[in-house]
Amino acid sequence: MSYATTMSNNNEPPNDTRCVDEGHDSVRDDLYIRKSIGRRIKSARKAKKLTRQFVGDWIGVSDQQIWKYETGIDNISAGTIYHLSQLLQKPVEYFYYNHLDGTQSDRPWDIPADLNDDMILEAFRNIRSLEVRAWICRLIFALAAQAER
Repeated sequence: MSYATTMSNNNEPPNDTRCVDEGHDSVRDDLYIRKSIGRRIKSARKAKKLTRQFVGDWIGVSDQQIWKYETGIDNISAGTIYHLSQLLQKPVEYFYYNHLDGTQSDRPWDIPADLNDDMILEAFRNIRSLEVRAWICRLIFALAAQAER
């Protein structure tokens, strides 16, 4: 596994961080993850009895774009997932769960009491999608920067 960071031209923090693990079918994995995230978006939307039109208007996209997210046709940005989490009142982790260890529970975003660095690293290494790895890396760097303030 290799870790790469690309600096922007104006010496700001990295905007393209990739954690790479060779040997995985990233196209198939990306499609699976997009569809899984989309199913969770649709489920949370329906549980709130919201239309695709309402959700689209709220985040600034068309109802057709929401349909594309829900069916996994289009990639969805981490920022859009954040906004959806606010509207749908779900933690961001809710949309990504099942890509960590493949298990389910009533509250999958609960953190195990015995969580340690090795468990986190192992879970990260099991993520095959380079795009998801990049999202996670960006999220970690952003949270670490917030903690330093």
